This record gives sequence, structure tokens and C-alpha cells, in this order.
Amino acid sequence: MAGVQGPALPAKLKSFDWQLQGAFEQSGSSVGKGLADLLTCWSVVKWTDCKEFLLMNKRIKIPRVFKFALVGGVGTLVQYLVLTAGVELFAVNPVASSCVGYGLGFLVNYLLNFYFTFNLKAGHRAALIRYFSLSLFGFFLNLALVYLAINIVGMHYIPGQILATAVVFLSNYVLSSRWAFKKIA
Repeated sequence: MAGVQGPALPAKLKSFDWQLQGAFEQSGSSVGKGLADLLTCWSVVKWTDCKEFLLMNKRIKIPRVFKFALVGGVGTLVQYLVLTAGVELFAVNPVASSCVGYGLGFLVNYLLNFYFTFNLKAGHRAALIRYFSLSLFGFFLNLALVYLAINIVGMHYIPGQILATAVVFLSNYVLSSRWAFKKIA
């Protein structure tokens, strides 16, 4: 239709993104329209200042908690995969499998927390020593809780590990944010 213009370009939206959205919409396929919707959502989120909204109460560091939980989820996934594979595929004791999984999860968590959650650029030596100390504490806390859950309470190893994970997550977040990954001058 001649003379009809498309929607106006939002001030903070780059014209390339706007052109991509139009190309996806005109593709005629449901995939193209879905990509256009996804691009629209990304454009809005990308340029909307959500940080101020999320940090209205400055005592609660919501974004860091979410990042920490995401990183912890990845490390926990590594731990659970090793735990389950050790028990189910190799008939290894659940406590021993959990310990090996915790060690591998440590490596994943340290690197992701250093660069992603706490956004540190330098100070690997100090942060690694602190995080190792914290993780050693978490390791023994996890070991004790899994041992108690399985051998004293009589729980199945998966619910016992879930309980231990929740307790270790809370202690690790508090100690990570207040000590292990505190900005190093």
C-alpha cells in the first residue's frame, strides 16, 4: 500500500534490528513470525532499563542472586550427572560419587562466578584461594548432610542430595558475595 508507513523506529532501537524484524515478519512462515516476536521481545528487554526496577530495594541484590543461582544450577547439574552416573552406571557409593561431582562442579562454578556473576577482571589468585576455602567448607557441609540423610535418616540419595544442595547453596551465596568474590583492590 503506497503511502502507508510502518511503525516508527523507537529512539534506542538500532535500524538494523528493526529491519531484521520486518524481514522475519514478511517471511510468511510461522517460524519467521516467531523470530520476529522473539526479536521484538529482545529489542524491548535489551534497551529497557530493568536494573533500576529490579534494584528498587538496594539491600536485595536480585540480579546477582539470579546469576549466582543460574551458575549454581549449572554446577549442580554437573554434580548430579556425576552422582547419578557413578551410582547407576558404575555402582560407586553415592557419597563418593557426590564428592567427585562436587569437585567438578567447583571448577565450573568458580569460573562462571568469577567472570559472570561477580564480573571480576583481576585478582584470580585471591579469589581462587577464597573460593577454594569456601568450597572446601561447602564440600564438607555437603558430605555431612548427604551422609546424614542417607545413613542416619534413611533417605534415598537423590532427596538427600537435594536437601544438601539447598543448604550449601544458601551458605555459599552469603560467603561468596561477602567474602570470596569481594572486589579486590
